[in-house]
Amino acid sequence: MSGCLIESMARYIGQTVTIFTKSGGLSGNGFTGVLAGICDGCVKLITDIGVCDL
Repeated sequence: MSGCLIESMARYIGQTVTIFTKSGGLSGNGFTGVLAGICDGCVKLITDIGVCDL
């Protein structure tokens, strides 16, 4: 990823985003989640939060 793209996306850490990819199948619909981090070539999204029933 270019530095400019990383800097631009970093502004959205902690917010809900949808990221679209160049791929087919279900991943072609994009991924929605909370942007947890971004570094060289890697985007981390939180897409589901587990619940513990006691």
